[in-house]
Amino acid sequence: MPELPEVETIVRYLRPRICGRRILSMESDTPRIFRGSQRQQITNPKRIYEYTRHAVIGKKIKSVERFGKNIAFVLSSGNNLLIHLMMTGQILLNPDRKSPHDRMRIDLSGGVRLIFNDVRKFGRVRLAANPQDLVGPDPLKISLAEFRNRLRKKNGIIKSLLLNQNIISGIGNIYADEVLWFAGIRSLRRGRDLSSAELSRLYRACRRVLKNAINKEGTTMRNYRKPDDSEGGYYAVRKVYQRTGEKCSRDGAIIKRIVVGQRATHFCPKHQK
Repeated sequence: MPELPEVETIVRYLRPRICGRRILSMESDTPRIFRGSQRQQITNPKRIYEYTRHAVIGKKIKSVERFGKNIAFVLSSGNNLLIHLMMTGQILLNPDRKSPHDRMRIDLSGGVRLIFNDVRKFGRVRLAANPQDLVGPDPLKISLAEFRNRLRKKNGIIKSLLLNQNIISGIGNIYADEVLWFAGIRSLRRGRDLSSAELSRLYRACRRVLKNAINKEGTTMRNYRKPDDSEGGYYAVRKVYQRTGEKCSRDGAIIKRIVVGQRATHFCPKHQK
């Protein structure tokens, strides 16, 4: 968390509000969140922070895009400032109050302020010349043929394959469970064992679930908030994630929970085969 729908929601919210504005300042007291760029090999976090700060100040934000789970501020310099929220990160626009968990502040022209808040300090900030090279294909853009090709050659279990950002980017634990529920596929099946028909169902389920979650503006359980500090609405309509012991809305079977790759995994034992 946040996953593709949450990041897409944030990007869509920020785009009309910050595009065209110039970065006046960037301050952080948590250098550990900064990572080296694709263009330099600095390893000291404080030096990476200073390098990043000087590289973005004075630059105009031309666009705000999403690459997998990364928020990308496309700068007038041709560089991209990437923010990965990881587990507990939030991007807030003009928040009313300061928080002890504020890790980075960006002041923009026109009196706009962005805050990167992260309770657990797992989030990452980096410069990237070609952010598309850092992630796999987007599940909302990939063709059915490429989707099938990427999954059917793999021996790994299908849930782990969906979570692998180098294979398909943007899907995390919540939506992997939801996608597999809609597709009627058991989480422990192996990619290479899925038929063409099953892979087609999985492809359609990915698009259905992710688009619906974007329309609901993401899933709020604990930390995720939109930049205006409001919550997303998908959690209320989820089909299987964190519904252990409840009846499946499709067939009435009791939802079960197992652990797959150290991740809690929820499924219907009846229609997921």
